[in-house]
Amino acid sequence: KYMDCGVYGLKLKSKAIFQFYSKIINLPVGKKGQISIPEDIKRDPDLLKACVRGIIDTDFGMCFDKNTKGESRYPVITAMFSSRKLVEDLRYFFADLGFDPRTKMNVHITCSNGTPCVAHRIRMYGKTAFERWYREIGSHNPKHINKYLKWKNMGVMSGDRFRSGYPF
Repeated sequence: KYMDCGVYGLKLKSKAIFQFYSKIINLPVGKKGQISIPEDIKRDPDLLKACVRGIIDTDFGMCFDKNTKGESRYPVITAMFSSRKLVEDLRYFFADLGFDPRTKMNVHITCSNGTPCVAHRIRMYGKTAFERWYREIGSHNPKHINKYLKWKNMGVMSGDRFRSGYPF
């Protein structure tokens, strides 16, 4: 973990694994501020869906807006990235599937180390999007699965673990 910016990194000591990530998958070496989904993955619908599922599992948050009664019922799927290209790739992917992704570019935030940063946000709102996301894309993240199932069964989120509000 890089303590100054609150992110995790991948440290490789195997030349073969390094070559695979950098040459086959085309994962750039160094900072990933302008990372995008590789073209080879974009061309294969199954790989693309799996890639996006992995990004959602690791980098997205799910929260619930409160209604006028104070109940957390309205689902929001949201993420923020330093890479504008990645947000654009995700927006295109979701729109191509018939979702209505909302993006906001160049959001000025304070990074965890206290320095100013610029990030790019993507969100999808509402019950229909939440149900379609779970049905068509799915998740392998137990936290996301549990939130979805609790919301689906109860229609409302409660308790500290399911507090309304956006993480960013």
